Amino acid sequence: MSESDLREFIREQSLIANRRTDAFVKEISRQREEMRLHFEKQDRKIDEMVAEGKAGRAALFAILDRLDNGGPATAG
Repeated sequence: MSESDLREFIREQSLIANRRTDAFVKEISRQREEMRLHFEKQDRKIDEMVAEGKAGRAALFAILDRLDNGGPATAG
């Protein structure tokens, strides 16, 4: 193998390695974006669940306050 053949071979291998690296980085970036979107969606669901829980507790306490006539019962 001549020196020019070796240089051409090394150049071709470097180009192949660069293309593979670029493809790998692109795929990792795509997966990262998908994960970011997934976790944003999960965060929104959790926020909704927390808000529903707070609203439910507030409604329950309002019902309990009405049943208790707004305060503790007095002995008569």
